[in-house]
Amino acid sequence: MSNIAQSSLITARNQNEYIELAQFYDLLMEAGYYDYQAFVNSLALLLETRTKILDVGVGTGLLTEQMLQVQDYEITGVDFSEEMLVKARRRLSDYNVKLLNLDIRDYPENESFQSIISSGGAICISHQDNQQYRLYSYCDDKLDHLSLLRKLYNLLEDDGLLIISIQGEHKNYSKAISEDITYSQEINYSGDYMTKWYTFSNEEKILSRQSVKLVVFDEIEMINSFTEVGFKSLGVDTSNKFYVFQR
Repeated sequence: MSNIAQSSLITARNQNEYIELAQFYDLLMEAGYYDYQAFVNSLALLLETRTKILDVGVGTGLLTEQMLQVQDYEITGVDFSEEMLVKARRRLSDYNVKLLNLDIRDYPENESFQSIISSGGAICISHQDNQQYRLYSYCDDKLDHLSLLRKLYNLLEDDGLLIISIQGEHKNYSKAISEDITYSQEINYSGDYMTKWYTFSNEEKILSRQSVKLVVFDEIEMINSFTEVGFKSLGVDTSNKFYVFQR
């Protein structure tokens, strides 16, 4: 890879690190952004006897903590944001969890997992009413996304599951997440990309603001990208909270 290409890649990856967002992340998530208890219940049904889990984009460990409270999972959590992992290490200090600060695309292929979970991490899927499903990838472009999927495929055991959370459609909105802090998000689409701005403010000023840039796939492109690298689509689970693929 040339120095110019490598520099561009590093810049793109750094843009999506939750550096500014990290200090307010838990406040936002716990204000109703995700229903973690419902996630855990649905995951338990999907995972069945699978206990060796890779959490891609573990963040501050909110989902991992909830999972470990109901089942003795063997979880490895990966995130390329050290700021998020600082919080995860603190939250999960009483659990036997391996937390790694690296990009999942750089994960060594010297072990395998029974399931990989992405709950708004490296990959997320959105759906609203009768519209098509859309996939959003934190990769740099669509070719890079295929490389990510190959990595995930190679990290799974045979018959292992890739479980991706389903969100509502990304849209502009604003809501109070505490007595004095308001969260707002702004969505912009351009070509194959979506840029999402996160803003936290009070009555006086903006407290924190950050954007992420994601590659967008429509439903047909999404399915094709997974099947191209060998995954089988199992579709949406009965709770409508996860889209499931199998090696």
